[in-house]
Amino acid sequence: MTSSQVRARIVDPRTADQEIDDPVYRVYFVESDGATEEWQLSNVETVEEALSWAREDGRRFDLYAEYPVTATGTGLVRLAKATSKNN
Repeated sequence: MTSSQVRARIVDPRTADQEIDDPVYRVYFVESDGATEEWQLSNVETVEEALSWAREDGRRFDLYAEYPVTATGTGLVRLAKATSKNN
């Protein structure tokens, strides 16, 4: 996505219902046949630390943050989509 496609607008911070200060991440390593190997990362200080952990493996990956949906369900927000091993 180029910067000309990004839409940015000012928001009111009071519209957020919750904040998660200690997020849990998921890394989905993507194989050439489309299969994935999923890992959960906790006790991570920053998203950069999660990205660094995933990059050390050398495989393509997608990085997600988890968020609670229900008492037993988890939602995922994609934070990074690696299109090659060098990302």
